[in-house]
Amino acid sequence: MKWTEEEDALIIKLRNEFVKIKDMLEYFPGRSYSTLRVRAAKIAGKNSPWSKAETELLMEQYSSGVPPRRISVGNRDPDAIRYKIRQLVEKGLLEKQPSTRVIWDENREAKLIELRVAGKTNREIAQILDLPVSSIDSKAARLIAEGRLERRR
Repeated sequence: MKWTEEEDALIIKLRNEFVKIKDMLEYFPGRSYSTLRVRAAKIAGKNSPWSKAETELLMEQYSSGVPPRRISVGNRDPDAIRYKIRQLVEKGLLEKQPSTRVIWDENREAKLIELRVAGKTNREIAQILDLPVSSIDSKAARLIAEGRLERRR
């Protein structure tokens, strides 16, 4: 379903009133949260240029290692923030953040299994392996799904 000018105007009005996307849904029957969020981000990008202060705040947070999904700039939508980061990286004004993805090799997996069998918690394992707890949680879940690790009781 194509967006109308009236809907775009209403989105702008509601965003200027700091109405959250989830609360905007009642004004747009038949539209999903995701569709509305993306449209609001596109409109914000078209109709609301970034101020120098907003851009500097974004660059400061990004350059200090804050993951893009955690960056907050006023009432900017996460999609608008990611789009702005992409623009700044392409212009060479920001360096792309290195991936924080953990690479699991056989030794690291074996150590995780050994520590879990020994009764260590995921938090303890994360400290021992110097990894985020979330990485331990997700890897343990995959090992359980593969049948290589038993679920805790």
